[in-house]
Amino acid sequence: MNTEKRIQSLSKLGNYIRCKPDPLMAQVAKSAIANPWFDTVSYEMALKQITGQFLEEALLRSWIKRYKINAIKETKIIGLILAGNIPLVGLHDVLCVYLSGHLAHVKLSAKDKYVLRHLVEVLADFDPGVSDQIQFVERLKNVNALIGTGTDNTKMHLDYYFDHVPRLLRGNRNSVAVLDGKETLEELELLAGDIFSYYGLGCRNVSKLYVPEDYDFESLVKVLASNRKIINHPKYANNYDYNLAVLTINKIKHINCGNVLIIEDKALTSRIATLHVEYYDDLSFLKDKLVNQRQQIQCVVSHLPLKEIHPIAFGDSIRPGLSDYADGLDTMHFLINLQ
Repeated sequence: MNTEKRIQSLSKLGNYIRCKPDPLMAQVAKSAIANPWFDTVSYEMALKQITGQFLEEALLRSWIKRYKINAIKETKIIGLILAGNIPLVGLHDVLCVYLSGHLAHVKLSAKDKYVLRHLVEVLADFDPGVSDQIQFVERLKNVNALIGTGTDNTKMHLDYYFDHVPRLLRGNRNSVAVLDGKETLEELELLAGDIFSYYGLGCRNVSKLYVPEDYDFESLVKVLASNRKIINHPKYANNYDYNLAVLTINKIKHINCGNVLIIEDKALTSRIATLHVEYYDDLSFLKDKLVNQRQQIQCVVSHLPLKEIHPIAFGDSIRPGLSDYADGLDTMHFLINLQ
């Protein structure tokens, strides 16, 4: 099957997802039982993102024409170790291998075992060759290359155990927002989505804010507090209660929005239901700092002209496109240039 027909098959898969058929929603419900973080709200958000950004025929065709797919001379077995921090986060890797023409041996995350498998089965209805091209395995062996995503510790182990094959490995990343206090109400509401979507579990979720020394938190707090529904999630609420207790007992200064706790902290990574903040007084110095931390940052959200940083608009951190590769590593380029 050529690339154009694969694109058409993916487009048909997108149409299938948009209809929310019972078999698909049954797998979504099954996932929510197995992993309460992946509730229907999160899964439907992920499915909407995928159909709108990954499975649109025109977008696929525009993206793929940048690559010389026909230059691949030998089909190879690509091992995929998928992350499980948010629903279907590994689908992009599967999609890349499928379009490249290589074979995928997929090791699913234990946190997200059902929906992707179902989507591949449906894709096989449109392209029978998928059954041979994409296989789910418990262990990866005899692979010619590896694409893996996990913690920095996982990345280190994978780098050791698969040192005999080409590999594209991703580790811990966080996303930040740079504010100047002139954000509109609409921008702050979009920022709330960047923070709260998927309960803050994704590497593209904003976990830290950089704000000027005289920043007034009033408008931001009101917007964040208005996202009340998130606190109804039992696991999220448990994390919020625990972190509030720790901060209170240790008399650590914080801003309580009722659903998230804002803490002054220089670390990029924040715990669930917390949001770190750091003050700046020199934007040029901050830009240099972010450049130096680029290996730890997935994306920077801001309306400021941080040209060296290439910031993205408020609300876009949780809506990556086909070219928004995790850790900035071009998956398709890696696959096409395998020797």
